[in-house]
Amino acid sequence: MATELTSKTCQFHNLKVNVTERAGKSPAIIFIPGVSMTGEIWKKQLESELLQDYQLIAIDLPGHGTSDNSASPATDYTIPGYAAAITEMIQQLPVDEFVLVGYSLGGNAAIEALPALEKCIGIMAVTTAVATKPFMVEKAFQANPALATIFKEDANDEEISTLANALFAAGYNDIPKSFKTDFQNTDPKVRGTLAQCIAEGNYEDEVAILNKVQIPVAIVTGTDDQFGNPEYLKTLPVPKWTDAAIEVPGAGHMPQLENSEFFNAALLRFIVHCQAEREAARVP
Repeated sequence: MATELTSKTCQFHNLKVNVTERAGKSPAIIFIPGVSMTGEIWKKQLESELLQDYQLIAIDLPGHGTSDNSASPATDYTIPGYAAAITEMIQQLPVDEFVLVGYSLGGNAAIEALPALEKCIGIMAVTTAVATKPFMVEKAFQANPALATIFKEDANDEEISTLANALFAAGYNDIPKSFKTDFQNTDPKVRGTLAQCIAEGNYEDEVAILNKVQIPVAIVTGTDDQFGNPEYLKTLPVPKWTDAAIEVPGAGHMPQLENSEFFNAALLRFIVHCQAEREAARVP
């Protein structure tokens, strides 16, 4: 029987940030959601019986969910700002070694946090458009009109619904109701500031970071993604676990929700691999 989920807050600068946690053993698995999303996108992982042995933690980034909105959006609502938030919050969590799992833009921030995270033993980037410099948006994403809504401060109901449908595989009929609520509850400045951040090139070369870190890297894509470009991730020039991207069958841009059984099994295998790699590194 899986242990109960609990909520608490951490501090980032003067902001209170919501954290959802399930007790378990090390290494912890720390989940980072994407823009305008909360830990709800990790519901099927946080409640998983398959992952019940591990400490599971989902962080709601500043400006999202019940986490505080920032009075300094130009600093805090950027990819470097979110990387700093991840670093600072992990330092406050009761974790030893851990694996980071970042979804979409949450994966970008997680990757950029890696150089400061000595106890991170692996990273899984889920449908994350891992950035090069300069970043070629047209290669990482499909020509989908819903892409603009990701960075639109004041999207209407129809635009949010169109975006939700684009993020899931065609015909998927179990889109969480929380998606719309979380989008609407997100500080609108998050989306506008991130758009400016990307336009100005205010991010690191994340491919270079992944090539430099000495930890296992898993890249996840959905076979039926109609939003991101699976080929971009499959051919990404980084050292991938198993030498290939993990392709989740029947899933779109939200594989952790759409095919959680396959996703959770792959995540478990990755965790075991990361543990084995770390133990091997300890042998003199």
